[in-house]
This record gives sequence, structure tokens and C-alpha cells, in this order.
Amino acid sequence: MWDKDGGTIYDVEELIDLIKFYKDKIEGITFLGGEPLEQIEAVTAISKAVQEIGLSVVVFTGYKYSELTGMEMFKELTKYIDVLIDGRYEEDKQDFSRPWVGSSNQNYYFFSDRYDESIITKYRNKIEVRIDKNNNISLNGMGNFKEVLKAMR
Repeated sequence: MWDKDGGTIYDVEELIDLIKFYKDKIEGITFLGGEPLEQIEAVTAISKAVQEIGLSVVVFTGYKYSELTGMEMFKELTKYIDVLIDGRYEEDKQDFSRPWVGSSNQNYYFFSDRYDESIITKYRNKIEVRIDKNNNISLNGMGNFKEVLKAMR
């Protein structure tokens, strides 16, 4: 989905310093696609540093949990994350009834006491609609954007 040659390259320590700078303004960090586990060493180092300063870590991956359990580096990563959400988005299994996931094949795995399954019912998917002074519309969030756009017409 994302151009691997796009974006900005950061050193792991630069990112850690940036997170530390904002640590009093955020609850934690989330790694998501592309595929964060293609850079599992960096994700692990950043996650460890983030946990050490008391922030949360959530990781989304297109891999299934069962595909990852045999990897030594993945076992190391799980020491430093709170929640893993696995599975690729599958349009034919579209489901917005649970927060943060878009299809029914995606699963939550909890690796710390910071969060538990109650977050699945506590939070709901939301879509934020913004209309600027030039009548440009932007949508952000998680939900059925096609239905929102259809209702706006």
C-alpha cells in the first residue's frame, strides 16, 4: 500500500528522542502499515525505550500471530508491547463493530496488564468530518467511509 521509497528516514535514536520530548502529551505510540515488522529490530528498540519511559505500545501487523510465534526477534518484541493486532484487512470480511480493526479476521493480543479485552467494548470506531473555510471536506478515523460519503451527497 505504501511506497517503500517514500517518506522520511529517521535514525532510531532520533525517534526515541522525539517521543521522549512529547511523552507528557501522549499515552503511547502505535506502529502500523506499511508493515512495521519488516523493521522488527527498530520497532523492538523503540518499543523498549517507550516502555521504559512509561508509555504504551500498540503494534498492527498484516501477519497472523501464528506466523510470528516461532521468530526469536518477535518473542523479544512482545516483552515491550501492550497490544498486538494481527491480520491483513480483508474487504470481504469488512467489520467496523470493534475498535481499530476493519475486518473480522483481525485479532487482538494483550501482552501486558496496561490494557485488557475491556478496551474492545470501551472504545468505538469514530469518523471525524472537518469542513474548512473553503468547503474542503476531510475525513479521519475508523469506520465505513463509503457510507458517510454517500450520506453526505
